Amino acid sequence: MQRRALTVVSVLATATATSAFLVARPRLDTLGAIALLTIGFVAWGAAVLTARDAGSPRLVVLAIGAVLAVAVVVPPRGSHDLWGYVEYGRIVSEHDASPYERVPADFPHDPLLPRMGSGYHRTRSPYGPAFTAISAVATGATGSDPLPNRLAFQALEALAVAGALVVLWRRTRRTDALVWVGLNPVVVTAVVNDGHNDGLVMLCVLAGVVLAGGRRPWVAGLVLAAAALVKLPALLALGGLAIWMVHRRGRGDAARAVGAGLATVIAGYAVVGPDAIASIGDSGDLVSRASVWGPVNDLLVSAGHAGIADALPAVSLVAVVGVAVLFALAGRTQPDPAASTAGAASSFALAGSYVLPWYTTWGLPTFATRRPTWLAWIVAAQGALLLLAYQLPHHANERANGLLVHLTVTDVLPVVVLLAAVVVGAREVFLHRDERAHLRFARG
Repeated sequence: MQRRALTVVSVLATATATSAFLVARPRLDTLGAIALLTIGFVAWGAAVLTARDAGSPRLVVLAIGAVLAVAVVVPPRGSHDLWGYVEYGRIVSEHDASPYERVPADFPHDPLLPRMGSGYHRTRSPYGPAFTAISAVATGATGSDPLPNRLAFQALEALAVAGALVVLWRRTRRTDALVWVGLNPVVVTAVVNDGHNDGLVMLCVLAGVVLAGGRRPWVAGLVLAAAALVKLPALLALGGLAIWMVHRRGRGDAARAVGAGLATVIAGYAVVGPDAIASIGDSGDLVSRASVWGPVNDLLVSAGHAGIADALPAVSLVAVVGVAVLFALAGRTQPDPAASTAGAASSFALAGSYVLPWYTTWGLPTFATRRPTWLAWIVAAQGALLLLAYQLPHHANERANGLLVHLTVTDVLPVVVLLAAVVVGAREVFLHRDERAHLRFARG
């Protein structure tokens, strides 16, 4: 009874704090925003831990429905990316051009252009052809009215989250799995309210893992390719699945999954032409704050080595692949591909040079197909850290948020989180290696 009461309190607390943050965000100062988010994250963690034996999921489902409804009704508060999706879609649907060849600034009289972040008016679309097709269809149906355009993309992400929850419930019948995804403040605020297409990515990654577990490798490859056709770095999930399959199913299944996935991605990009790949570079050479590479970039630039700093995104890509392989190897002995695939998908948010809070959701639902592991909690912590970091003013100063707080949140903690994840992954790899060596010795 006591655990049940704690679950009720935690669920209501995280839903209330997150909804209040969404509604009040324009009027909140930095301290108020961080306070509400901190309450939301702490209550969410408590809800996940106490909902394991909560019985009926009715309260959780009602809370998720309410908070997602708030996230859709309230205008996006934390990002202008949704309006970028609208503009790139309108380049196709209204201007009969390609967003991989033309930029929004080429259409200065488009009525929705002012809503897009001005820094990206001269940037080609970095999104995959599947999402461009979705954007074109959506904007073709909604016209130039801002409200239906906004609601279309927010509702799309809410439906993606709902789809992930349905898959999780059918697979696990665990209330804590629903809390893990549906009440996570990053999912609610950064994915649904801000309308980011990462909801589609996480749904595809989860569906691909479920299909792979059902011994349909080529279909799993197709579904994971769909994630990469929304955001190309999601292809990391396919690599994680392949490593698990080689270990558990053999090279034949791995080859079928990878072959189907890569063929689909190549075909998708071939349809729209090579400019789609080149356009990724328009925003792929950036280093974001709260990235582990941010302090390195700042040191190099301040020391007059800007040329070396320009190479950091390429270096970070090597690091991302290395971390993805580590996480995939750590989960390769598990009976299903969830740990390997979700870990590999999450590596970009931990080790990439340009990371944003919503990137941490790519593997989040897939982690919930089993009880959350240490790595799953670390990835969730990274999402919380990034969301909190983006509530701080961009430039540190004593009046705004304090230099010490800024350095801790944006420079120190991301490195700590990555190191913790690498330690957990390496421990699993070496633990399994020692177990295999012990078994070989015993058999000998």
